[in-house]
Amino acid sequence: MDKDLTRLFIHIFFGYNMIIRSFRLDDLDEDLCIEYDSFNDPYPSGVLVHFHETGVGFLVAEIANRVVGFIIFWIVDNKGHIIMIAVNNNYKNMGIGSLLLNKVKQILFSNNIITLTLEVRKSNLAARKFYLKNGFYEVVEKEHYYSDGEDGIIMQFDKKDDE
Repeated sequence: MDKDLTRLFIHIFFGYNMIIRSFRLDDLDEDLCIEYDSFNDPYPSGVLVHFHETGVGFLVAEIANRVVGFIIFWIVDNKGHIIMIAVNNNYKNMGIGSLLLNKVKQILFSNNIITLTLEVRKSNLAARKFYLKNGFYEVVEKEHYYSDGEDGIIMQFDKKDDE
């Protein structure tokens, strides 16, 4: 994967410029706040730093110099894989998650990666609905997938010829 994802992607967002750009270490505190507000079992800060240092795809959405969301992804076995996506609670249901997801799709498709996968908790109906709305479908349920014993749902997106 191209390690240099420093190009800026600018969207007009409710009167503000929203920039989708590569994660920088000085984003870490804001990303951690978003992650801890979004997940019951967040990664520790060292894991996010490790993702950044190893060249995993790591994009943030920024409005008015404030990180409002992020997405982390990588390529495994010639498939894109979403590790995590999260949006600040004050900015949820405004399309930021979809914009981040679509940017990852563009990056992957431009690198001839046409399949994207992820795991989601079976109980996370809002996330499952979000992914379904964004063209994913449920592939299989994995029993006791998460460390607390909850089942996971593997979801997948396949690029269509017209995308």
